Amino acid sequence: MMDVYLKEEDGYELECISGSAELLRKIYLSVPHHVQTDKELMQNKKRTQRLSRFLKFVDENYMFRIKLADFAEQEDMSLAYMSVFVRKELGQTFQEYVNSVRFNAACKMMAAGESSMQTICLESGFSDYRYFSNEFRKRKGVTPEQYSRNPDPSPDAQKTHQSLHSLERFYSRARSEELLREYCEKMQQDRAI
Repeated sequence: MMDVYLKEEDGYELECISGSAELLRKIYLSVPHHVQTDKELMQNKKRTQRLSRFLKFVDENYMFRIKLADFAEQEDMSLAYMSVFVRKELGQTFQEYVNSVRFNAACKMMAAGESSMQTICLESGFSDYRYFSNEFRKRKGVTPEQYSRNPDPSPDAQKTHQSLHSLERFYSRARSEELLREYCEKMQQDRAI
């Protein structure tokens, strides 16, 4: 299906849709599941809406001194509840998530050619340069200055796009085709064994 999608031959959209539908049907039949009650649907909707508001809150405020207590107050919830909510929904603490957003914002500024490390530090929400530098060493193994001179030494650096809020990479069409070929070759080799 990926090969059909990347080649974009006539009717590829329909073939991809039908292949996706068949894949979803197989997953649906093979995975344990149950139909949600109206109460469960409402709870999930509220949870999803709260998570969306939380992500927006962080996105709009990561560059300032941000506190989970402010969001908890805005939601009329206790700080303890919000702390558990964030950890459960994102798999990390509030501060870990905010630091990830700040770190990725700083990386994006460096890639855009922002000048001073101190400016990048402050504009990405880190109030202390030493903490900013430690985050870089912890996450990338280099100082911010070293990273800014060579943002991504990997061969795929020019072939990918990174999201501001995660380290997820989005590959170009050419790189996607290359990865697909490599994967198919590996699968054939594994079957031959």
